[in-house]
Amino acid sequence: MINLSEIKRQNQPPLRRLKSLLTPDYYSAEDIAEYKREAPKLQFPWYKRFDSPVEFMHRAYIIIQSVGLTKIQTPPNWVVVHDSSGEELVYWNDSHDLVPALTSPDEFKEEDWAYEVCIRYIIPKEFASIAWADRSRPVRRVREEGLEKITGRIPLTPVETIA
Repeated sequence: MINLSEIKRQNQPPLRRLKSLLTPDYYSAEDIAEYKREAPKLQFPWYKRFDSPVEFMHRAYIIIQSVGLTKIQTPPNWVVVHDSSGEELVYWNDSHDLVPALTSPDEFKEEDWAYEVCIRYIIPKEFASIAWADRSRPVRRVREEGLEKITGRIPLTPVETIA
């Protein structure tokens, strides 16, 4: 997994860099298989514990793109996050006091796809919950598709000029 927070810190002024050392890190996982392989290996550094003295709050956020979401009826508030590499059962509740989600599971169908899912991973407990899920695509991709629609109407062969 790639530590996105560490990459961002490299370009920050020293004071902001020190402050960001206290906040939880964000990671990017290529797929579910990488998430399942690497998340249990995450460590919560001693210097981050000043901001989160309660062990339950020792966490990291892991972003995975292009995943499927399958809601589980029993028990409620659980969803299977899956892609071609595997699947993971994750808690998802937008009204929970300790692990609230920014996105409601009600915004998604029983079987749905998300462009991006952010998993809040409680490191000591190996507990995963969805922090947010985003169905939208990046603007760049939309622009490229729009450009393809426009250029698709333009003839491929140059128009001959009449002399």
